[in-house]
Amino acid sequence: MKIYHIFLLLLIFISGMGFNNLINAIEISTAQIETKNQAEDKKIEDIVKEELPSIIGIESYFSNGKINASGIIFREDGYIIANYHSIDGAEKIYIYFQNGEKKEAVLVGKDSQKDLAVLKVDKSNLPIVTFGNSDEVQIGQMAIAIGNPLGEQLSGTVTVGVISALNRRLKIDGYFMDLIQTDAAINKGNSGGALLDKEGKVIGINTFHIPSDKAVGIGFAIPSNIILETIDKIMKIK
Repeated sequence: MKIYHIFLLLLIFISGMGFNNLINAIEISTAQIETKNQAEDKKIEDIVKEELPSIIGIESYFSNGKINASGIIFREDGYIIANYHSIDGAEKIYIYFQNGEKKEAVLVGKDSQKDLAVLKVDKSNLPIVTFGNSDEVQIGQMAIAIGNPLGEQLSGTVTVGVISALNRRLKIDGYFMDLIQTDAAINKGNSGGALLDKEGKVIGINTFHIPSDKAVGIGFAIPSNIILETIDKIMKIK
């Protein structure tokens, strides 16, 4: 009987140690999850802080009014990528930086079939975007849209969502394109703004959205690989 009691006490002691270790493991795991979530939340903020200066606003003036849009700086010496539909036929084009500075821009070249254009401003040492590989984009991954919906008053607006679909074949201004679909909010004026991945790399340029009276959370972006190929051609013949 005495041996039985000793064995029972030993079993309880060992069980207690196991229970404590289990509790400690749970506490460590919970702390790791909380730390990971905090790091992810902070990373979005870091991405925005780093990339926002390379996203600009565009004001295109026509004889009958003005169009607001967005663009991205891809070269330090003042070269900017924009959607062609936002500047097509403009008499004057101005861009504004996130600090409010405005500069007149000139059209360097365009590809209307890809809805892309290159603008140039007389300014150097500008912050530039980094491009990602759109062929590696996966459905469900995080997407960050940065642009200027409705113009300068709402410049630098950031929305976060996911990649909803890939290779959406849609017709833009008479030409078919394979686009990235996202539920990150894209509004009028966002055209030409950046669609970023979780590393802050440009995986697309926001180009249009389905109006809210027809659908909610359906926007589209031109994939980065198409952008790079098109811009390379434009720059070679400029």
